[in-house]
Amino acid sequence: MALLLAGGALWLGFRPWLRILHRPAAVWVAAGLYGSLWITLFYAGSAMPNHYSAMGATAAVGCLLAPRPRYAGVAAGLTVVTLMRPNDGVAVAAPLLLAAVLMPALRRHGRASGGVCRPW
Repeated sequence: MALLLAGGALWLGFRPWLRILHRPAAVWVAAGLYGSLWITLFYAGSAMPNHYSAMGATAAVGCLLAPRPRYAGVAAGLTVVTLMRPNDGVAVAAPLLLAAVLMPALRRHGRASGGVCRPW
């Protein structure tokens, strides 16, 4: 049961990145590489909070970096992180709050594009 929950968390954590990156295969490779690490397999199988905190943070950042930021997704990801580890919730929320304040100004001045990766 814990592994099904961990797999669902992995899917939900990397899902927002599918709409951001121009190469969706990169998201699947990143999720596969993360999911195959021994530390991920150990902690996810043991139902420890490290994996779920990481997936909440991954989803929150992905939702914030979307061309049209989805703040409900950011809040949901940060809620998961904070419920799992309150100190990690603060450590992730502080830079994301700063980024949420600065992103509109950077996009307006052309320093940040609508997507994360642009083809070279």
